[in-house]
Amino acid sequence: MDKKKVIRLIFRQPTAHYRIGYTQMNLHRTLPLPPPSTIIGMIHSIMGCKKGETMRGIDIAISGNYESIFYQYQTFRNINPDKPVKSAYKESHPGKTMPNQVQLLNNVYLRIYIEFEDFAKDAPAMLEKFQNPPMPFIIGRREDIAILEDIEIKPKI
Repeated sequence: MDKKKVIRLIFRQPTAHYRIGYTQMNLHRTLPLPPPSTIIGMIHSIMGCKKGETMRGIDIAISGNYESIFYQYQTFRNINPDKPVKSAYKESHPGKTMPNQVQLLNNVYLRIYIEFEDFAKDAPAMLEKFQNPPMPFIIGRREDIAILEDIEIKPKI
C-alpha cells in the first residue's frame, strides 16, 4: 500500500502579528499561530492564483511556537472623512491620529504541513514555486516577512 505524503515547510519570522478580528480599537491582540486562512492566502499568493481562484484538494496543518510577546505603539490615521473611526473613548475626526498598541510575537517558528488529494500531480508545482518564490513569503501583516528555512517531502503519519 502506497503511503500518503505531505510537504513540510519550516518558516521563521523575526516578528509576527496574526490579528484577532474582534479586539478593541486601541489594542490589537494576536493569535499564537496564524489561522488556516492566512496560510492558504500565502500559498495562493506564491502559487500565483488570481483573485477569486482557489486551489482545491489541499489540507494543511500548522504547528509552531514563539519566544515572547511584546507590545509596540503604532499610530493609525483615519483618512476617510465619510467613516470616522470610533475609539473606546470618543469618535475621532478625519485625519486625527490614534495611538494603538499592537501585540507582536517575537522569534516565531512555524511548521506547516500540506497534503494533496493527488500528491504526484499537484506537489511538484508547489515544490518548484516554494523553492524559487516569485515574491517574499508574507505570513500575517505585509511587514511580517517569513524566511523559509526548510522544505521537505515527508510520509504522512
